[in-house]
Amino acid sequence: MDNREILENILFAAGDSIGMPELAEAFGMEYEAFEAFCDSEIERRENTGGLIIKKFGNRLQLTTNPGCDEIISRVLGEEGKHELPRALMETLSIVAYKQPVTKAEIDEIRGVNSSYSVSALVDRGLIAAAGRKETIGMPMLYVTTEDFLRHMGIESLDELPDLPDAEETPEDTIDI
Repeated sequence: MDNREILENILFAAGDSIGMPELAEAFGMEYEAFEAFCDSEIERRENTGGLIIKKFGNRLQLTTNPGCDEIISRVLGEEGKHELPRALMETLSIVAYKQPVTKAEIDEIRGVNSSYSVSALVDRGLIAAAGRKETIGMPMLYVTTEDFLRHMGIESLDELPDLPDAEETPEDTIDI
């Protein structure tokens, strides 16, 4: 078996993401060489139409090809499984762009109590508590998770689109 087949089997058996440093060690390769090997395998698989390898930071996971999402949803009956209500998307966006962030900071930005949204996102594994803020009351700080990257289909937070400048006036507002 060659290294490509071994990697595919390990990722399939794991069923979840695995850290590249651990894999590099198991393959007996320097991290940089292993990363280059993985990057070429990721690129090769993107053009095959079969299972692909996704990179989340320094972790790898074997996943289905997004081109098959519709038929997979039809067959497995998971249509709409990944859709989030607007309140959760608003909260998730705030955490993604402002992290680490407290619930009070989220509430201030949204203008409403976000307790349910924060709790629901934690339950779904899209955000997680990451310590406490050194301030009065020591509120919990929230950050996005690897599942967030998977949900968004991105490798890192650097791939999030830039926010518009606060000074820009949205087209649908009217100056009085």
